[in-house]
Amino acid sequence: MKSSTQKFTLLAACAMASLVGFAEYMDRPSGIKFGQHLTLKPYVSTAVTYDSNVEGRSNGAEDVLWTVNPGFGIEYNSEQWSVVLNGYYQFMAHTKSTQNTRDSHSWGEDLTLRWTDSLPNERGWTVMLSQSFRMMNEVDDITDPSGNAYNQDRQELRFSAAIERRITDKFHAAINGGYYWLDYMNSDRKSRGSSLFGWDRWMVGGEAGYALSPWTDLLLVGS
Repeated sequence: MKSSTQKFTLLAACAMASLVGFAEYMDRPSGIKFGQHLTLKPYVSTAVTYDSNVEGRSNGAEDVLWTVNPGFGIEYNSEQWSVVLNGYYQFMAHTKSTQNTRDSHSWGEDLTLRWTDSLPNERGWTVMLSQSFRMMNEVDDITDPSGNAYNQDRQELRFSAAIERRITDKFHAAINGGYYWLDYMNSDRKSRGSSLFGWDRWMVGGEAGYALSPWTDLLLVGS
């Protein structure tokens, strides 16, 4: 028969093994891996929300919203390349349908490519390209990250690019640019709200930066 000390030691070892196993499980990367570089991340989520003023009006009505949101992610990572592609679809259904509310369908995707020939703190080059597209049914909640569309469907397209040169381990310079396009798909349907018009813009710029050393930071703080 085992002594109390032996039993305690055995229980402690089992508990420690369980904690280690749980930590290893938490550290495992999510998704389905193919080889060393490619990971697929499919997902689906559902939600139900009660809204006391779904139309955002002074005399608005209550409603219950049902949302289904499937999507996927694809990631490729190697020493020099990083490619990330994400896509989603969202369907939102209203329990009570009124003249100013309706079921909505939205979808979007974004793609990011990154190439570098050195580690982040080493001298070298980095090139980044990104693109995203969103098609959103009318979203009138001004607190929603999608913004307020004033009873109008809209679509958005974005492009951005950056080229960075790390001249030393502390000094870097970069050139960047971007393009944004917005279109209100119901701008000719005045009966659904205000007449809104799309627009586009492009930007280009440059930057330079210098990372102070810990000793220099200490001198600046102490002065």
